[in-house]
Amino acid sequence: MPRGGARTGAGRPGGAVSKKSREVAERAIRNGITPLEVMLDNMRFYHSEAGKLTEKLIAEGAPQLEVAKGGETQGPHANVIEAIKTVLGFRKMAGEEAARAAPYIHPRQGVAGDGEQGDPEFVPLAERIAYYTRRDDLKAAGDKVVELKPQKPQGDQGA
Repeated sequence: MPRGGARTGAGRPGGAVSKKSREVAERAIRNGITPLEVMLDNMRFYHSEAGKLTEKLIAEGAPQLEVAKGGETQGPHANVIEAIKTVLGFRKMAGEEAARAAPYIHPRQGVAGDGEQGDPEFVPLAERIAYYTRRDDLKAAGDKVVELKPQKPQGDQGA
């Protein structure tokens, strides 16, 4: 009889949670705070702070440019530039928190593969939209043949 080595079916099944880990998770849920809730709270906080600061900047209006003795205008006030940097920093932090929480809220599904352009199952957004538009036109016509409408090139939208 062979001894040692990997055996099929031996060990804890993949994805199994230990008793201790389950107890810790349940206690965190009972206390009302989980790591996901913290990430979401941080995301909401950063997002709201950026919104408040943006509204304040808009409400105060554009800063008046200072005129130097030679008649040339100086750049915007340093405090406005710092406020804009702060808004961008808040937006960046909100995005980072959203990215950290996303796998727990939005499972990866629907598109097979990793979404790379070289992936044979990757379909660009424009092609998917065209497909759905055509499908909806067919349904509206009772699944009868529908005349294809020529599409404008994207560069001619303003003409």
